[in-house]
Amino acid sequence: MPLSVAVAILFATWVGASPDVADEAKDSRAARAWTFGVTAFAFFLPDEPDYLQPTVSADHGSLHLESRYAYEDRNTVSLFAGWNATMGKALTLEVTPMVGVVAGRTDGIAPGLELTLSWRLVELHSESEYVLAFGGAGSSFFYSWSELGLRPVHWLRAGLAVQRTKRFHSPREVSYGPMLGVTIGKLEATFYVFDRGSAQRFAALSVSLSL
Repeated sequence: MPLSVAVAILFATWVGASPDVADEAKDSRAARAWTFGVTAFAFFLPDEPDYLQPTVSADHGSLHLESRYAYEDRNTVSLFAGWNATMGKALTLEVTPMVGVVAGRTDGIAPGLELTLSWRLVELHSESEYVLAFGGAGSSFFYSWSELGLRPVHWLRAGLAVQRTKRFHSPREVSYGPMLGVTIGKLEATFYVFDRGSAQRFAALSVSLSL
């Protein structure tokens, strides 16, 4: 058989391959690939120094790795490892249980959970952890950050954010306020205002990049 005919047959076979096979191969490659995320939160506080809180994450299939600075406390680093799972289609739930170590001004072990629940234009995102501090039960603390947002178009998100932290003083144990985010490609910027009805209201700006 002439070489040109053999090549033509092989090319026709490849072109005519089942889309399902091609999709499965694509999904398999995606599952083996690493994806990365970088987020930086800038907090603007009324009676304390402003500060920056960066987070770096890496995902490989179901494996989730994450590093945070100044999340649990100032001058504190935390490292997490977890497992990604996704359920549902129209109503989608993504959960990542994880456990981490915290070192710096606060030291301890931190079991945590990240979840995202999406349905049409509505999205609920929450991340929480309980730091079992080595300083004793009185030093342990439950941290939580949640966002309930509506995305009327792919590049705009608006809603409400709620948080509980001990990184800085707040007049309320749980702070909440509106948020507004804009997405351009793989970059998203979101602005938050917390405790609007208080003289101690404060603001935050987050910038996230997905790679």
